Amino acid sequence: MVIHGPSVVGKWQVKMQCVETSCSGSAIGDVKTEQWEFDSNGNEVIVKAYAGKNLTRIYNGRYTSRGMQLIDKGL
Repeated sequence: MVIHGPSVVGKWQVKMQCVETSCSGSAIGDVKTEQWEFDSNGNEVIVKAYAGKNLTRIYNGRYTSRGMQLIDKGL
């Protein structure tokens, strides 16, 4: 079964705030802004995260009945 979510393809500005002690490289309360580039092929999702012009992470994911789930694949 393929679950299609809303179209998020394109570039998005993402503002993140660390709220747990498990945030890698951050302390609670730290805020950072990145640009995320979403691409989709049906149920498959690829997200590239950029800090400025530097690619910092790549996520692979898919849509499920609970929403979009992403896994950090590193670089």
